Amino acid sequence: MDRPGRQARTALPGARTNPWPAPPRAKLLPDRFAVIALSGREPVNLAPAGGPARYVIWTENVTGAPECGGFDPSAPGSAWLGDLNAARAAGLAVSLAVPPGAPPIEQLVVVGVRTGDAAGPLAELLRGQAFSAGVEVLADGTPTNNSGGVRAAFSPERQRQIAGVLRDAAAVEPPAPAAGTGGAQVAGLLGLPAAALAALSGGAAPRAGGVDAARLLAGLALSGTATGGARAATQTAWRLLHPGGPAPALRVGRQPYGVLPATAPSRWVARTGENGAGVAAWMRAWGAAVGPVTATDPAAPPAPRGGTGDPRQITGTDLTPLLEAASPVRWAAAGAGYTGLDGLVGTADGPHSAAVYLPLVAGTAQAALTGIGGQLPDTLLAKVAVAAKRAAAASELSSVDNALRLLAGATRDDLARLFGEFLDAAAHRFDAWATGAATERLLAQRQQPSTPVVVGAYGWLTDVAPRTAPRSTGHVHAPSLGHAATAAVLRSAYLAQRAAQSTTRSMAVDLSSSRVRAAQWVLDAVRAGQPLAAVFGYLFERDLADAGLQAYLGAFRKLTRFRAGTALEQWEEARRARQADLRAAQARLAELQQSAAALATTVTERQEQVRVAGERSARAEAAAAPYAGMPAEASTLDTAIPRLQGELAAIDARRPAARRSYYTIQVP
Repeated sequence: MDRPGRQARTALPGARTNPWPAPPRAKLLPDRFAVIALSGREPVNLAPAGGPARYVIWTENVTGAPECGGFDPSAPGSAWLGDLNAARAAGLAVSLAVPPGAPPIEQLVVVGVRTGDAAGPLAELLRGQAFSAGVEVLADGTPTNNSGGVRAAFSPERQRQIAGVLRDAAAVEPPAPAAGTGGAQVAGLLGLPAAALAALSGGAAPRAGGVDAARLLAGLALSGTATGGARAATQTAWRLLHPGGPAPALRVGRQPYGVLPATAPSRWVARTGENGAGVAAWMRAWGAAVGPVTATDPAAPPAPRGGTGDPRQITGTDLTPLLEAASPVRWAAAGAGYTGLDGLVGTADGPHSAAVYLPLVAGTAQAALTGIGGQLPDTLLAKVAVAAKRAAAASELSSVDNALRLLAGATRDDLARLFGEFLDAAAHRFDAWATGAATERLLAQRQQPSTPVVVGAYGWLTDVAPRTAPRSTGHVHAPSLGHAATAAVLRSAYLAQRAAQSTTRSMAVDLSSSRVRAAQWVLDAVRAGQPLAAVFGYLFERDLADAGLQAYLGAFRKLTRFRAGTALEQWEEARRARQADLRAAQARLAELQQSAAALATTVTERQEQVRVAGERSARAEAAAAPYAGMPAEASTLDTAIPRLQGELAAIDARRPAARRSYYTIQVP
């Protein structure tokens, strides 16, 4: 089902067949691998009968960086993952021909080393992982696994924060981690420049200050107790102790990786000027104590190789003071009350917190320490602080006071972790001493320009033997007998069909690991309360996005809406209803705005008409202004006319009567 769909997607313009531009590759592999078979801790001769001895079998040279193809053997370039011949040709597999009469192979060891300086490729690999899976320098005390009381610090939100740090570093190149930071410590052990870890989240966090302060106080307080008569031999080696590790852990994707120098204690030889010379005898004794035993008489008790008699006479008595100091009997009476963080370092706040009593000890003169005993809580850290200042020489008092003030600013959990680690190292943790010596040797080698960074790989198998039992036809885990019977019938039909016709696969059931993991993921999502349709929809949308077809997500979502009855769905429906109301209100607002615009146009027209009429009225008033007095004059004349008419009538009455004379004119 997946293949045809993928082909259909790739036919569309702009579609991507893979969300990554190139398949992942296995980089930094050794140039070739050596295979050694061991029996009784001795190499087995794998040469054919009569041939020269051959204790090491070499693979072919590993050329380039083989493709991983997402761990899909069918992907191009990844055939070596599932094809033995292809793996042999790639230098990643080997066939051993065990000659007749050879002893049983108890261990099969494979080792390989990459020639040349690997500092550059290693830095490039870390940078590539940072931008793909995500790389973080973990702070001390960070939980990396889920437990009953603590959840792992890894989360999608933390991944987004790490991506933000990388984005900021890509925009503005950050400075290299300073000395004493977690990034500088990791870079120093790996042989990389500190700038190679500048872009990693957590790389710039300081780490050495608290460890140095706790080492100083614990070393002074425990002098003559934990180290006993061996103080002269261990006072220099004590400076090398980093019980929490000389560098923080790295988390690549989801997986945390510790960065820890290692060595073979039984073969350790101190060099001139090394601080680890004080524990060289311990390391040899430890290697002899945990090494293989030689039994000359099967009935006799085993004795360490290299001597006979009492093992204490062979290893010496130089470790007796340390072992006695580590005995819980010696500490039981004094330490019975130091339980929990309150008994170890004090309360989180208040007068009994380390933030209060550590500055008090730092500010008190050495001779006056007895007088502040009543002001100090009954905690182990308070006793260590007072004992350290009392044991300090005059030249060390300033360093002790600075260490106390520095630790006063630490959290209670960090204080408990720091002092617990050093107390454990003084009591029983031999690994911390061996790691300190190995770290000093490694850092000294890193300072030599002629010493390259070497990358290697190793692995081993135990009790390797040819299979003698007949090959199993497999088994099926089923929830019921009916499921098991159905699966068995299908499997039997497939085997019978494959035997009769090898090219037919009609009865095949694809139960590859990738499909099983996908099915398990679907079941887990359904158990968590997700609707099955939503789970399948998520898978479909993820494949759609991987194919570069995100533009069609909206259309498919409109076609496949469903109801699950969840609170989230109710909130979504309420949101949609509010959006519909908002759209209706916006439409009504648009109508009102349109009507208001039309009314505004009408008002503007009417205002223009009023303005024109006003102008006309003004012009008429201006034209009529000269005639404004005529009504008054007419009224005056109207009043004067009757009077004048009366006067005329009177005059007319007083005039004499008219006489008429008639004349006759004769025309000649």
